[in-house]
Amino acid sequence: MAKTKGEILKLAEQCIQLSEGDDDSTNSDDRAQAYKYYYGEPFGNERDGRSDYVSRDVFDAVEDAKEILLEVFGSNRETVKFTPQDQNDVLQAKLRTSYCNRVFNKNNSGYSILHDSIQDALLAKNCTAKVYWNEETEYKTEQVQGITVEAYEQLESSEADIVEAVQDEANGLIDAELRVPVDASKVAIEIIAPERVVRDPNATDPSKARFWGEKSEVTRSELVEMGFKPELVADLTADGGSRDEMEEQAREGVTTGDDLLGEPSQETLELYELFIWWDDEGDGIAQLHQVFKVGNTILETEEVQRMPYFSWAALRVAHRYDGLSTFDIVGDIQKLKSIIKRQIVDNLLISNNQSRIARKGAFVNPADWIENPVGATHWVKAEKGEPISNFVMDTPAPQLTPLTMPALEMLNQDKEHRAGVSRLTSGLNQDVISNQNADDMINRMTSAAMRRMMGMARRYAELFLIPIFQEIYTLALEHDQEGLLAEVDGEWQQLNPQEMGEGVDMEVTTALTPDDAEMRARTLMVLHNSLTQGAQMDPSLQAIYSPQNKYSVLREIFKLSGQPSPEFLTDPNSAPAQLQQQLMQAQQQLQQMTMQNQQLQMAMQQLNQQELGIKAQDAQTRQAKALGDLDLKRQKQITDASLGDRKQSLAEDAEAHDQAIDDLGLAMERAEVRVTI
Repeated sequence: MAKTKGEILKLAEQCIQLSEGDDDSTNSDDRAQAYKYYYGEPFGNERDGRSDYVSRDVFDAVEDAKEILLEVFGSNRETVKFTPQDQNDVLQAKLRTSYCNRVFNKNNSGYSILHDSIQDALLAKNCTAKVYWNEETEYKTEQVQGITVEAYEQLESSEADIVEAVQDEANGLIDAELRVPVDASKVAIEIIAPERVVRDPNATDPSKARFWGEKSEVTRSELVEMGFKPELVADLTADGGSRDEMEEQAREGVTTGDDLLGEPSQETLELYELFIWWDDEGDGIAQLHQVFKVGNTILETEEVQRMPYFSWAALRVAHRYDGLSTFDIVGDIQKLKSIIKRQIVDNLLISNNQSRIARKGAFVNPADWIENPVGATHWVKAEKGEPISNFVMDTPAPQLTPLTMPALEMLNQDKEHRAGVSRLTSGLNQDVISNQNADDMINRMTSAAMRRMMGMARRYAELFLIPIFQEIYTLALEHDQEGLLAEVDGEWQQLNPQEMGEGVDMEVTTALTPDDAEMRARTLMVLHNSLTQGAQMDPSLQAIYSPQNKYSVLREIFKLSGQPSPEFLTDPNSAPAQLQQQLMQAQQQLQQMTMQNQQLQMAMQQLNQQELGIKAQDAQTRQAKALGDLDLKRQKQITDASLGDRKQSLAEDAEAHDQAIDDLGLAMERAEVRVTI
C-alpha cells in the first residue's frame, strides 16, 4: 500500500535527524576547524605585542596534492576509458569514451568538477557528486518573413511564442518574431558541499545506503522554475536556521545575507531532496523514491531506479564513509610550527628592542626612553662623573636553543611523510644538488615521494571517476535520443548513445601519472623507430608494421604527451588520407611509367646504335671483301702473268732442250757416220 504524505514526511524527518547525529556534528566541527587552518586564521591564543604568525601547512599540503591530481586528470589524456566487450566492440568503446568525455568536460565544466571534488576530499574528509538527467528548455529567437495568414494561424497553435507580428497591408503577408522552445536536456554533474549532504550514518557508500540526499537554499522563484505549482510554493513556510551555518561561514568567510525585503519571490527556503528506500507495494521489497521537502510540506515523490550520488575519500579508511582530511594529519604540525616560529620572531624583536631596568626619577623625559625614536637624545639626572649604568641598563635577551631549527626541520619531514608531498615535488632548484647523478637522484627521490599521491590518484579514478562515467552513459542510454557532436580521432562525429552499444565496463589508463605517460611515450617511440628501420631493411616487416599500426602508435604517443594528435596526424583510413594515398600511388605509377619510358628510349637508342654499328661493320666487311676481291684479282692477274711467263719460259726451255737434243742426236749421227767410215 502506498504511503501517505504524512507518513512520507515523518520518514523524511527521521532520515534528517539520523544524518544530523553526533557523528555528523563532530565532522562538521572538524571541517569548520579545517577551513580555519586552511585560511591561516589565528588560533585564539595570540597576545598583544607578540608575534601572531600562523604557518600555512594545511594550505600547502592541500594545494600541492590538488595540483598533482589536477595535472593527472585535468590534462588532455584519457585517464579512464570504456573497454570493448569483444573484438567487434572496439570502435564502439572508443565512441562511448569520446561521448562521456564530451559530456563531462564540455557540458559540465569538467575541470571545476575535478577541482571542487578533490579539494572537498582533501579538506573536508569526503566529496559527493550528483549525476542526473536534467530536463531543461531553452528559448531562441527566430524571425519569419512574408508568411500567409494560414501559416501565421498555425504558428499561433504551435509551441512557439509570438513576440511581435506585423502585417503588410498591401499583400497581406505577415512578418513575425518568435520565441521558440528548444530541448536542452542533458546529463548534469554537481559537487555537493559537504555540510549539505544528508546521508545514512550506517552506510559507507551512497549505493548501499538506506537513504541519501542533500539540502539547499532556493528561492520561491527557483521552486516555481523547477516545476512546482506557484500556489503550493506561495504557502510554504521557512524552517529555522541550519546547524551547519558555522561550517558554511568558516568555508565562505561571510555570513548568510538576509532575504530581500519586500520581494516574496526572492525569499530563501531550505529544500531537502532525499532518496529513500521503502516498500510501497507491500511485497516486502523496498523501492527507491525521490522526495522533495520544504518545512513540513512534501512537494513531490517519485519512484526512481538508482541513487544519483557518488562519493570519494582522499585518505580512505576501510569500513568508514569519512576518511581523513589533510587537517587531520598535518593540523598539529601547523600549530607547533606556528608556536616555534612565533617564538623565533618574538626573540628577534626582543633582541632588537631590548627592555631596560631604570631608576625612578632618573630621566628628564621618560617618554623618550619608552618610545625610543631613532636619533633621539635621552637626558638623565646624574651627578658629574656618575656612570649611566647606575640609572639604566638593558635586560639580557634570552637566547634561542640550538634545537629550534632542527625541531622545525623535524616537523617539515613529518609533514612530508604524512601528506605524501615532498619539497622535491613542490618545487626544488636542482642546482642545490651538485654531482654527476643529480638528475637521477632527484627523479628517484621524487618518485618515492609521489607513491602515496599516485595511489590516491588511482583510487580517485577507480572509485569516483569510473562510476560517474558509467552513470553518464547509462543516463544517456535512457534519455538521449539525439546524441551530440564530439571529436573522435580528429574528426567531428554525431554520437548517438543508442547506436554505441550497452557496455559500461571501464578501466584506468595504464600510464595514469604524467611521469608514467612520459616513460611510456618514450618506450613507444623507441619501438616505433626500431620497427620503421627494420621494415626498411627487411620488406617483409612492412606487412606486420603497416601505416595504420604506425598511426595508432604515434597517436598514442601524442595522447600520452597531452597533445591533440588530430591536429598533427591523419588517420590512414580516413577519406583525406585515402585520397592522398591514391594520389601518391598515381604519382608513383606515373614515375614508374616515366622511368619505363626512359628505359625504353634508352633501349631503342642502344638498338639504333647497335644497328648502326652492324651496318657500319657490314659496310666495313663489304669494303674489306671488295678490297680482298681486288687483291685476289690482282694476285690472280699477277699469278696468271707469272704463270704465262713461266709457261713461255718453260716452252722456250723445252724448245731449247728439244733443239739441244736434236743437235746432240745430229752430232751423234755424224759421229757414227765417221766411225763407220
